[in-house]
Amino acid sequence: MKYVFQYSEIKSMTLASFCDEIRKKNTGKKLNEFLMKDLIIDSETDEIIYHGTGIYFFKGNSDKMVYVGKASSKSFTERISCHFDPRKFAWFNSLLKHKEFPYTQGNTSDTFEYEARMAYDNLKLVLVNFNAEFDKIGKLESLMRSCLPDLINKTKKETSDNDFVKTIEILLS
Repeated sequence: MKYVFQYSEIKSMTLASFCDEIRKKNTGKKLNEFLMKDLIIDSETDEIIYHGTGIYFFKGNSDKMVYVGKASSKSFTERISCHFDPRKFAWFNSLLKHKEFPYTQGNTSDTFEYEARMAYDNLKLVLVNFNAEFDKIGKLESLMRSCLPDLINKTKKETSDNDFVKTIEILLS
């Protein structure tokens, strides 16, 4: 099951084909099957995920995209775990706090723990690693937030239909 893409392999894809690729049923790794090393070494290829920065997607049970984020100033290992901190006062668990999160029960410590457990049991993770061209991480995250319809962190800016046939590299240049 593929869960790591390298920017070099997706940059020549059209935006539409990349969206189709990450939506595939066999794309992504369930969070409850993840080991810490899976954020450092791609378990499919046994290659180091070097630099460990880029964008990441959380997919729900129906393989629809729930959330897209970026790891640019921090690595995947530092950024992703912060989303699931069950403490109400945690600084980066906005995924659990978001009113559109599929498992939201309210804003109490008990429910954050419940939501974190539900996320571990139901979400898949997909990584897009940037080995270079780090200035494009934020651009790609913003682009994905504007074109994926079901995200809870969708931007208001919409991507035009013409952009779906353009390659990612052209869109980010």
